[in-house]
Amino acid sequence: MSKKTVEINITGIVQGVGFRPFLFNLARNLGLNGYVFNRGNAGVRLILQGESKNIDQFIMDVDIKRPKISFIENLDVMELLDKEIFSDFKILPTRKIYDGTKDGYDLEMTRGIAEATGLPITASGGAGTLQHILEAFTYSRYRFA
Repeated sequence: MSKKTVEINITGIVQGVGFRPFLFNLARNLGLNGYVFNRGNAGVRLILQGESKNIDQFIMDVDIKRPKISFIENLDVMELLDKEIFSDFKILPTRKIYDGTKDGYDLEMTRGIAEATGLPITASGGAGTLQHILEAFTYSRYRFA
């Protein structure tokens, strides 16, 4: 059995369409380890580790089983030589550098939430309205803000 580690970058309509949870479930079902994170306008990046045949199946399934409202413009795969060992697969929170564009977000609303709760808001996750925040808590697997 041949194990490998790859980096996969996917661009297209992959934000706000359930794409990262889809990738999470697909990776878990194929016994793959690693992580996925949002790269803002640059799509998503995954690090996958596992059996070569399972990674190949993952790549095929991404296009075949993807959420119907998503669109894959480009999918690049690169094998990695530096092989950190991963024990599971995770969705990493959106990084501040990818969420700090201040483009399209309701800054007054997020500032008000920060002031009301006393909590710093380091990433809005694309929330632009109070409805977005309600949906995040209603449909998200996360239980924190």
